[in-house]
Amino acid sequence: MASRLPLLLLLPLLATLTSPSFALPLGSISLRSSRAPFSRHPPPRRTPPPCLLFGDELEQKRKECEAALAAAQELVALAAAAEAEAEALVSRRAAEVRAAQEKVREAEAAADRCLAAEAEGRAALAAAAAEREGKEEGVAAARAAVDAAAAEQAAWEEANPLEAAGKAGVKVGGAIADVAANALLTTLFGESKASRERRAAAAPPPPPPAPPAPPVDGAALDAELRSKRQAAEATLKARRPRPLSETVATSTLDAALGAAAAAAAGGEPSGGLGAVASWAAARREALRAEAALQEKHNRLALFASDLALLGIPLDEHTAGALDEKALRKAFRERSRVLHPDVRAQRLAEETEGVPSVYELNAAYEAVRKLL
Repeated sequence: MASRLPLLLLLPLLATLTSPSFALPLGSISLRSSRAPFSRHPPPRRTPPPCLLFGDELEQKRKECEAALAAAQELVALAAAAEAEAEALVSRRAAEVRAAQEKVREAEAAADRCLAAEAEGRAALAAAAAEREGKEEGVAAARAAVDAAAAEQAAWEEANPLEAAGKAGVKVGGAIADVAANALLTTLFGESKASRERRAAAAPPPPPPAPPAPPVDGAALDAELRSKRQAAEATLKARRPRPLSETVATSTLDAALGAAAAAAAGGEPSGGLGAVASWAAARREALRAEAALQEKHNRLALFASDLALLGIPLDEHTAGALDEKALRKAFRERSRVLHPDVRAQRLAEETEGVPSVYELNAAYEAVRKLL
């Protein structure tokens, strides 16, 4: 609309300039000026039409309006920026308010949980107190029962002195037999398993392992294994272990079992001696089994290098479970690794320090003889 305004203002001016009334005076003036001298007829005075004056004013007003419009637009832009900043501030404040409300809700929930935990703790404390009171009552009742049983035992011993002496003798004899059996096994086979475990638990931790040794030649390793096997066989022949019947039926063990029977002989013949005899038979069987296992472990310990070559660990559990079937299984597994056809497919670095299959066969035969 602002661009069309000057054109609309110029339309009246164009109409005036092109009208016949405006052109006629100009022609008459030019004719009269040519007929008469200049002094008698001064040139006409040209005055701008009113529309030109209005056009300048309108142009000035248009510029002022445009300046005012630009200022207004700038103010509007500033107001929009301020409004956007205010909206961002309001959004931040709203987010802060929501975060504060969430923290308040979390604090309220935590307070509720604390109250619930406190209530549960009080209930558990009350239950523990009640349980403790019940246990104290049970302990008191048990003590009373023990006291009553002790009183009844004392009264029974006073009424039956022979049977009481027989039972006491069985207990004393059993303790003596246990001590004697442990001493006998220690004398025959060395330190017991329980003693070794206690000593190992009390011993300081072992030092860190040494760095690995350089690889050994296969022939030298075979010779070393062969020499260890020969030394073990010589030691086994020189040891000459006694038969199992002689190991169990020694004078010390018989004396211990006889002491137990003599201690129980003071009771009734029908009760005390039968119990002692059955107990003595059970102890003989247990000692026989333990002696056999210990003797087997001691024999296998002489051939520790052969067992390591076969991949069999040396411990008491393995010694008890090792038989010819388990030995053949271990031999077959190791044969798959040490067989010449398998060694030919491996690198030279992989076969360094690995014994030959001939030593594996010799180790198998040596251990099989022990079983």
